[in-house]
Amino acid sequence: AWNPQAYDEAKAAERALYWVTGSSAPAIGPLIEASSSWPPSAPQYPRLSALMAAALSGEPESLDELERELAALAALPVETASTPGRLHEDLRPWIVAAGHAADAAVLATDLLRTVLTGTSDDLAEMRSLVVAAQDIADADVPNVLRSVLPDYVRTVLELAGADIEIPDADSAPADAE
Repeated sequence: AWNPQAYDEAKAAERALYWVTGSSAPAIGPLIEASSSWPPSAPQYPRLSALMAAALSGEPESLDELERELAALAALPVETASTPGRLHEDLRPWIVAAGHAADAAVLATDLLRTVLTGTSDDLAEMRSLVVAAQDIADADVPNVLRSVLPDYVRTVLELAGADIEIPDADSAPADAE
């Protein structure tokens, strides 16, 4: 930045996203936010991590906010007319992986809400759905929040009394990016 004191990292990132993606920036924005960290060694998506920690500590209002954040990832458009073809094709594996990871986390959040409120018809079925969704996310090669979401899903399953093992984030597919 030519003027470091006036440099606004968030605004610069937003301008760059619009410059590269055009009118599809709002649709792709959640993927960029989820996949970015600065510096690169910093944790991915600190806002989501904070919401998950709050939800796991039993803060009911954080569950709604967490679900909204995850829903934005789950709703990333695999197909869209407004996204330039080549860019969208290049991003497709990450868009799909983000959707899978978010789907598992949304189901885990629903399970967590059920555990915290004590309302459930069938915890075993809910746990099975979470495990199945996480299995799908684990099979994805692109690394979208692999350092964040599987640990959250695993913790929720443990709180819900699951006796099912989910692989650690370190055991992701060998060619994961």
